[in-house]
Amino acid sequence: MRIAATITKEDYWNFNKFTMFHIPKARTTMLLSLHGFPVIIFVVLSFIGIPLLYRIGASIVLGAVVDGILIYFIKHRIMSLVEGSKGLLGEHTFEINETGFKESTEVNQSEYSWDGVSSIEQDKHNIYLFIGKVQVHIIPKKSFSTKEEGKQFFQKMKDYRRAASTH
Repeated sequence: MRIAATITKEDYWNFNKFTMFHIPKARTTMLLSLHGFPVIIFVVLSFIGIPLLYRIGASIVLGAVVDGILIYFIKHRIMSLVEGSKGLLGEHTFEINETGFKESTEVNQSEYSWDGVSSIEQDKHNIYLFIGKVQVHIIPKKSFSTKEEGKQFFQKMKDYRRAASTH
């Protein structure tokens, strides 16, 4: 099976959101950051002697503002990293068969056996093919003609990987 895809900044951002909330180490860090600010605000206001109801309200409101700013800066930083990174964004061709996975861009070609694939994940936006712990290939679902074609591609990848791991 073969699919041509255009990977955009938004696809890359969706991947980073997926990572922040689905990869255990990243999820723990993100949740501590998002929940830590309201708790810190609550504790500081407790020491000042602010009444409980005001502490709760201020912690929620200020925590939400700080969390929004944090997410804005994270997104801004991630988006600035992909600027000028040839081969990361743009046109990609993905091909899968029983022996492995191939990806081609204007600047490189990658080929992996299914044994080299550590996991295959998906969310509502993309399919993610993880190679080891630090490399991932993003396959946008919008690249498929139909939702069914995307489901078949994902399932075929899972089947090929499963078959390779039993040999």
